[in-house]
Amino acid sequence: MADQIRIGLIGYGEWPRTAYVPAIRTDGRSTVTAVAAPSDATRQRAAAELGPEVALYPDGATLLAGGSVDAVMIAVSEAAHADAIGAALAAGVPTMYEPPLADTVAATPAMLTAFEKVTAPTHADIELSFLPAVARLTELVAAGRLGEPRQAVCRLSSNWGASGELSSAGHLAPWFIDPLDRVLGRTPDRVLTLDGSGNAAGAQPQCLTLLDYGGAWGGFQSNNGGAAQTRIDMQVVGSAGEATADLMSGEIRVRAEGAGERSGERISGNDWVLEQHPPLQPVLGLPGMHESVRLFLDAVEAGSESADAAGTARLARLFRLGLAAEESKRSGGWEAVS
Repeated sequence: MADQIRIGLIGYGEWPRTAYVPAIRTDGRSTVTAVAAPSDATRQRAAAELGPEVALYPDGATLLAGGSVDAVMIAVSEAAHADAIGAALAAGVPTMYEPPLADTVAATPAMLTAFEKVTAPTHADIELSFLPAVARLTELVAAGRLGEPRQAVCRLSSNWGASGELSSAGHLAPWFIDPLDRVLGRTPDRVLTLDGSGNAAGAQPQCLTLLDYGGAWGGFQSNNGGAAQTRIDMQVVGSAGEATADLMSGEIRVRAEGAGERSGERISGNDWVLEQHPPLQPVLGLPGMHESVRLFLDAVEAGSESADAAGTARLARLFRLGLAAEESKRSGGWEAVS
C-alpha cells in the first residue's frame, strides 16, 4: 500500500462532499484518488473540488475494475445500495458503506448471504456507536455503577421524514440499536415493532421498537415527522442508578451511589452528576463521523476489522434483527432474531 491510502468514492452527493471528504482530510492518512458518479456534472464537480488528478468513472463497478484504489467509501441513493455495495463486496476491497444493504425486504436476504462471505474489512457508517458518550455509558454499565441493567432506550426526534419499503425499525437498527447492544454488552433475542403511524407497509414517521435482551428490556423510539432540530438521546436504568446521554452534545447525567465527588463530599444516589463527553469537532453530518472514518482507516491499515468497529459479523446480526423487525411489523407480534 502507498504511504497514503487511496480512497475511491462511489457517489459524490452532499454526504460524501460534506462528511466523508472533510473527515478524510482531518485524519490525514488517506486521499481520494477516484470518484464514481453517474452524471457528467457531478464528475466535473468532483474534479473541481478534489483536483484534476482524481480519476473519474461513471459507476462503481468501473471504478473497482480500474484497480487503482486501496478502499472504497459508498454513499449513493438507497435504490442503488444493493448494486454499489454488492459490487464492492464482490471486488474484495475494504468497504465503508451506509446501511441498509438493499432498499427492499425481498432483496435483503441474498445481499446478507453475500455480505457474510466477504473476507476484506467492511465498515458501516453508524456514527453514533463510536461516540465518546456511548463509550462512557458502556463503561458505567460494565463497571456495575448503575447496578444490574433493567432497561435501555434510544430516542430519535427529527424532521427526516420516512419513505421507502423498509420499516423505520428495520432501516435504522444499525444506528440506534447497535448503541444499545454496546452499552448493555449483549444482543437482543427477539424484537417487537409497534407501528405508531398507521402505515401498514413501509417506513413509519413514528414507531416504537421493543427489544428483549434476556433480563433487560431495550427500546428504540423514533419520530421522524417531528422537530426541525435533530435530537438523539439514550437512557439506561439499572437496579442502583441511571444515566442519560444527549448524543448530539455528549452531555451525560448520572445518578448512582458514589457517582462522583463535589467539593470533596461523596455524592449520594439521589444526586445527578453532570459529565461532558463531546464528539470530535466539527460535527460532519451526524456526531461521530470523524470517529467512524478513523476506525475504517484503522481497519484498512491493519487489513482486519476491530471488535470496536462496525464490521461484518456485528452488522450481519443487526441486518438479521432488521429482518425480524420487518416480520414483527407484519405479524404484530414478537419475532426471534435469527
